[in-house]
Amino acid sequence: MPAGACTRGRLCANSRRRAGMARAQDSTRGRVGDLVIVEGHRIGESRRIGEILERLGEAGHEHYRVRWDDGHESVFYPSSDSTIQRAGRRKKTK
Repeated sequence: MPAGACTRGRLCANSRRRAGMARAQDSTRGRVGDLVIVEGHRIGESRRIGEILERLGEAGHEHYRVRWDDGHESVFYPSSDSTIQRAGRRKKTK
């Protein structure tokens, strides 16, 4: 059996699940140039879009300096209503 191979089915499934969660967490980490998209909190509120200018904090506690589409800058802490879109994958707007 190869080194590091699972010997029990349940342990293998847990290992795969943890690996998937780690990949998902890594994908939410922003880099300079990436876009932050925050959905509106109330009906009628539009989404906010900003560009990450600087990554702050330590791994697992990242926050960002962001320039929003209205021109102002702020420190942003990601939450459940926000997504980070990699630079270069911007959707065309009409």
